Amino acid sequence: MVLLFALKFFILFSIFPLWGNSNQMLQEANASYQQGETTSTFQERKQAFNRALYLYTLVDRDKGFQTPALQQAIADTYFQLGEYAWAILYYQRALKMGSQNSALLSDLEKAQQKLGLSMKPSASNIH
Repeated sequence: MVLLFALKFFILFSIFPLWGNSNQMLQEANASYQQGETTSTFQERKQAFNRALYLYTLVDRDKGFQTPALQQAIADTYFQLGEYAWAILYYQRALKMGSQNSALLSDLEKAQQKLGLSMKPSASNIH
């Protein structure tokens, strides 16, 4: 499983060049995410969300772009890919950065439910 995940990132890395501009990568990631929501086949959906995830994580490496909104976008993408534990991690990162919107809290709860967890986020859970 880990090898397959690493292979996918290697393939994505070789297919999609590293853009020098984080804004451009963010726009491309958002476009891929939206494409994933509207595709008609499972394979197209998975491909679009994996591309979005790859680009979001590249942008996340740029310290100037690490925002709650980016953390939530990464979490949402992991959720769409069925990677609920990773989604929870990034939802928690967004919370830690100060985002407390109701959509974020609702999405975090949905991810936790997918894994059979019933924790509610609280100040004591955020480190």
